[in-house]
Amino acid sequence: ALYILEDRRSDNPGEGEVSVDAAHNPAITDYPSPSHQGGNAAIKKSAATEQPEQAKQLLERGDIDAFMALLQKHRVPADETLWQNYRTVFFNALQQLKNNKQYTRGIDWLTVYLQSEYDDVLALQALADFHYLQTNYLAAIDTLYLAKSYAHDTPKINQIVTTLRAFTAEYAHLLQNKDDNLGLLDLYQRLVSVEPEYSEHYVGLAQAYMALGNEADARQALSIIAYDPEARPKVHQLLNLIESRSSKPMADSEPISLTRHGNNLLTTVLFNNRSYGLLLLDTGASLTVITPQLSRELSLDLRRPLRKSWFNTANGVLEAPIYRIDRLSLGGQTVDQLDVAVMNLNNDQINGLLGMNFLQHFRFSIDQQNNILYLSPRN
Repeated sequence: ALYILEDRRSDNPGEGEVSVDAAHNPAITDYPSPSHQGGNAAIKKSAATEQPEQAKQLLERGDIDAFMALLQKHRVPADETLWQNYRTVFFNALQQLKNNKQYTRGIDWLTVYLQSEYDDVLALQALADFHYLQTNYLAAIDTLYLAKSYAHDTPKINQIVTTLRAFTAEYAHLLQNKDDNLGLLDLYQRLVSVEPEYSEHYVGLAQAYMALGNEADARQALSIIAYDPEARPKVHQLLNLIESRSSKPMADSEPISLTRHGNNLLTTVLFNNRSYGLLLLDTGASLTVITPQLSRELSLDLRRPLRKSWFNTANGVLEAPIYRIDRLSLGGQTVDQLDVAVMNLNNDQINGLLGMNFLQHFRFSIDQQNNILYLSPRN
């Protein structure tokens, strides 16, 4: 299965652009004093009120590199108090950026800071906060999971988890309101990957698959948590819903023959009414993928992608460009203006993957015994 990790567009939001009400969101709070964090970030209360003037002036000028050089210069046991005071100055400056809605600068500063102070939980929480304020939910969620991995005390972990649940619920609600079922699939595929022990993620994943008409993978997601006593009522409810849908005949469904290749199923599709490609049917892939060779046959302008995204693949995390093709046809069914990612698949026998951004336009079922895909247009 292949899914989008991060969608990076060229039109990044500017300073101060925000569409959430941070003042009324319980997950967004002012940064506490660094003294509340354990580990190497602990600060001595006696030094908490000292404000080194040189460090303040550097940050007022926006010279984060010079500030970090000063911070690292004093990161020795003899200068522990002074070093911790510089860190306090940094977080005070971050709070000022937040108050002034300079979110992009806050992200830039924290990115530089975390290059050396990578395990600073408070800094990671602050970075997630700034991402959230720019409505970049996925980056905020990923950053909070990283913060959770470095947190040691139970209260801090619980605080991070509470914020994670709030961000996830808000983002899922936003995607549902936009009827962005592929976005929901991306979200919950990511969540079950980083937090497989939390049953609610599998419920969300199953619901995303169901919304896309992929009842087979919805069943599989639910089977993973079938023996969880807390999740069992939801599992039974969703399974009953799947069965009720499956019992209804698919009107005007078109049978499409598939070719078995090992454990995979392949199908031939037509691009832009002129070029054929052999694609692997991948209901776990949120986006359709084609190889660079096929992209050249389609005369795509490879110098001008729509955007770039990170993908979690069997070969690790990869960045790939995304383009838009005019039409993709499978049997008698077509989808116009379809986004496709271009990447090498290390398999010379196929030209790509047929993903859910095509299949979501249909109700479908797969007869694996007879190697047949049934497609029925959604009403």
